[in-house]
Amino acid sequence: MNIRGKNSRGFTVVELVVVISLLGILSVVAIGRISGPGAWYGELLATSLLTELRYGQQLALARADTQVVVSLHRQADAWRIESATISDGVIRNQEVDLGDTNLIASNGALIHTLAVAEPVTISFTNSGEIAALQLGAQAGSPDLGLQLAVTGTGSETLCLYNTGYASHAACR
Repeated sequence: MNIRGKNSRGFTVVELVVVISLLGILSVVAIGRISGPGAWYGELLATSLLTELRYGQQLALARADTQVVVSLHRQADAWRIESATISDGVIRNQEVDLGDTNLIASNGALIHTLAVAEPVTISFTNSGEIAALQLGAQAGSPDLGLQLAVTGTGSETLCLYNTGYASHAACR
């Protein structure tokens, strides 16, 4: 006995799965083309900075025998973030595409927009606190911490407190 009639209409499960899969693939491609690769540069830089600052603090806590320095340089087409120790030299080196991003570092009343050959340098004590700050040619006050604002397509703010704690938020 045939339950379905000869004139039954509808789609099979296989047809529905194929159509939904194709729509999913097309939507991923369309979103990538609409937003463009530049839409993620600011978030990528902020996340990379936050990761490297946290790594620098952890390295300082682990290596009580040497000073740890994290530096951020602007090059012609990329940001370079380096973690180094005085005794071992550069330990980690990361480059992030520049895109249309800018970075503004502030330490109290001291505000510095990063340019080529004017790095921001943060030194950590062996207890993970900020030992010294250098914003371009000017020395900052470690007691005030450091706020980093990434501008461009989007806007991201990071805060490095004087205790060495780094967060993805504005300093309070």
